[in-house]
Amino acid sequence: MSKQRTHSPEFKARFAKEAELLQQIGQLQIELEWLKKSLICSDACDLRKLVDHDHPDLNITRRC
Repeated sequence: MSKQRTHSPEFKARFAKEAELLQQIGQLQIELEWLKKSLICSDACDLRKLVDHDHPDLNITRRC
């Protein structure tokens, strides 16, 4: 790939979009792993206990 192509606005936009999508995939993988570990029970009282207020990567809205 030529240097000119890698510095084009189209290339930069595509690269930025790809980086954003990879970040979203990573976030969804974190959430999926949390759900797998946390949703063993289905009682509402037990489900309320699943809200981990100290989880470093998931905000409270995403956990609810």
